Amino acid sequence: MMRQKKSSAVKVLITLFPRIPKVTTVLLEFFIKRENKVSLLRDPLSHFCQEQSVLAAQDCLQKLHRQFITYQDIRDMIENLLGLHNLCIKRASGTAHNLGLVIRKLTIIVGELATSLEKISEVPVTDWMAVGDSVITRTDKMFIGDQQPFTDFIPRITELEPIKLLGAGGFGAVYKARYKPANLVCTVKVIAADRFSRPKQAAIDKVVASVVRSPFLVKYYACFATKEDA
Repeated sequence: MMRQKKSSAVKVLITLFPRIPKVTTVLLEFFIKRENKVSLLRDPLSHFCQEQSVLAAQDCLQKLHRQFITYQDIRDMIENLLGLHNLCIKRASGTAHNLGLVIRKLTIIVGELATSLEKISEVPVTDWMAVGDSVITRTDKMFIGDQQPFTDFIPRITELEPIKLLGAGGFGAVYKARYKPANLVCTVKVIAADRFSRPKQAAIDKVVASVVRSPFLVKYYACFATKEDA
């Protein structure tokens, strides 16, 4: 009975209060359009956070269009982003601060929809504004020092010594190599610039690497462009 009430809540909401889902739809579309822009100056963790927030909003919007969204979907979405925020707090305070602002925006956008679904489903109502504010309060207390330029983390081509070719295909070649300053053995994937139609494609490996479960993939260090004659 509870499951049926939860799944039918959105249809009841659309019938009784059509303004709420319509406004949420418009705001989600605007959020996705604004946040789904690639910055070549963004570090890997910030890029991953941006991707996750946009994907969460897209999933929410898709379920809303299909009239298949529940209050639990929204709770799970925010909970997952809060988990990512906790990870960022430990690793990069600047990234955590920016993600906190994004989470607060999302809670404002979906708050009225989520509250309405909770009421119709007859479950305890979440104070979504308080959730968003708590994230901002937490990040405001953090010390955010001067951020190192992202270019400091990009190696020079001359610092990478190829050891052997591991494989090659239509999209590029992969080498076993040594990063000389740290005597670190790694793999280097070389792709011709004309293979990319959009800058975003250069980050695809990084996005895949962040979610793939492989014992052979340990860390993804950098993704960068260099001149042909470098």
